[in-house]
Amino acid sequence: MSIFIPSGSYSYNASAKTLTLSGDFTTITLERIISIRNVTRKTLLYDRTQMYNYAISMTGSVISGLNDASAAANGDKIQIEVDTVFSSVPVLVTKIPVLSAPVAVFTAQNFPKSPDAGYTAAGTVIDTSQCIKLSIAASNANSTSLTIQINGLNTAAGTMRIPLYVLTLNTTTTTGGCVIVDLPPYVEIVVTNNDTVTAATVTVTAVKTS
Repeated sequence: MSIFIPSGSYSYNASAKTLTLSGDFTTITLERIISIRNVTRKTLLYDRTQMYNYAISMTGSVISGLNDASAAANGDKIQIEVDTVFSSVPVLVTKIPVLSAPVAVFTAQNFPKSPDAGYTAAGTVIDTSQCIKLSIAASNANSTSLTIQINGLNTAAGTMRIPLYVLTLNTTTTTGGCVIVDLPPYVEIVVTNNDTVTAATVTVTAVKTS
């Protein structure tokens, strides 16, 4: 697409054979100029499809080398056609990652010894449909064998489960975590206390990056 620079946004010096652009058009570059015509004299001063016949130059906002008729005057109406594309270089926009507040999946929750009632439980399903990354952190107290299974789900109801990661904690390794970047629409975290003697106190949090 192209536009014509309006009258009042240029000044013409017929004897010097120059045009000076002004206002919003001072940043126009030579490669954006399509053609220049003296409408009053009906003369073609420049056409970029005929570059060898019309050699002009540009310094700042001043166009030089216009070969106009000898009778041309400063007040002649000049038609300057320019390309509307301001730059041939695409502008790359970098998205700034946004972190959610930590999601409390389990907070100091008691898990009885295995296989007592409540020794395993699944936390509230996490919606990761708009996420690019999920960071999970977990801590365990007292249990000598604790498993944290992280599953991907196709729906919030969890009709299909895809194992993503397993954390194993004990009395030596009491904390752990992982970062998952290849995310399904939903994520489920299941804690299982495998210790047959001692109950566990477990905390699991997740931070979503979108």
